[in-house]
Amino acid sequence: MIYISKSEEETENLGFQLARSINLNNLPIVIRLFGDLGSGKTTFARGFLKFFNIKHIRSPSFVIVIEYKYQDIFIYHMDFYRLSFKEVVNFDFSEILKKKSIVLIEWCPKEFEFQNSIDVYFEIISENERTLKFML
Repeated sequence: MIYISKSEEETENLGFQLARSINLNNLPIVIRLFGDLGSGKTTFARGFLKFFNIKHIRSPSFVIVIEYKYQDIFIYHMDFYRLSFKEVVNFDFSEILKKKSIVLIEWCPKEFEFQNSIDVYFEIISENERTLKFML
C-alpha cells in the first residue's frame, strides 16, 4: 500500500492507523522504518505510540532504545542512526522478542529480517509531502 501524506498530522495519523490494525494476539512484531533524515519516521512513530495512549513520547536518537508499556505489552522504539553496522549486528533482540512486544526500529539495516514484521518506506516529495509505502 502506498499513501501520500501532505502534513505531519497525516503522517502521525498513518502511524495511528497502523497501530490500530496490529493484531495484538500475534506478537511479537517488528516494524522497520526506512527513509532519509526528516522523512517522517519519528513523526509516524509518535502517531503509532499515541494509539497505545502513550503521552510523553521522546525520540530515541541519543538513548537508542525507549521502552514503553501498554497493559501487558512492551513497546520498544529504537533508533540505530548513531550506531555502526557492527554495533547493530551485536544488538541482542532475543529477550525483547520473547516478550509480548511491538518493536519500532528507525534506521534498521535491511539485512536484519524478522519473522513477523512490517516495513514502512518514507520518501520526501516536498517540504510537506511524503510518500509512505507499507510492505506487509
